[in-house]
Amino acid sequence: MATREPGRPRLAHRIGGVVALLVGVFFVVQAALLPLGDFARPGPGLWPLLVGLVMIGAAILVLFTDSGADHEPFAPSARNVAFGVAGLAVFITAFGYLGFILPGLVTFACWLRFLARESWRDSLLLAVVLTVLFYVLFVPVLGVPFPPDVVAGLWGGD
Repeated sequence: MATREPGRPRLAHRIGGVVALLVGVFFVVQAALLPLGDFARPGPGLWPLLVGLVMIGAAILVLFTDSGADHEPFAPSARNVAFGVAGLAVFITAFGYLGFILPGLVTFACWLRFLARESWRDSLLLAVVLTVLFYVLFVPVLGVPFPPDVVAGLWGGD
């Protein structure tokens, strides 16, 4: 079995850079499938393209310059990131079918309860406040077109 040289960091610290590079490439590829427009009249793919390019640049910088000397190994709490991303994926999927209110409320409540470890009372109260705040900000105030909302439809909203 090979042993590593003392003082030489493991390559595990490169995982973040590789993941960021892959996500950046995904953004660029997906954005290229959308109309880009230009800076005066941006299309739906312009900002994801720019974000993807910045992510690729940052990932390459990290991959080639990070020595890993200050690397902190994965801890059990790192699974919270995976749970957060999985929750976001469920929210995005449900958002297309149910609108914002119900998926937003459930996502906020779960994140606050299970990731931030707030009490159920605080989690539910904050989830309701945040859901109402985001809905009012984006739909009536900013006029962002959301998919039809099943909960808002109950009281005659969009």
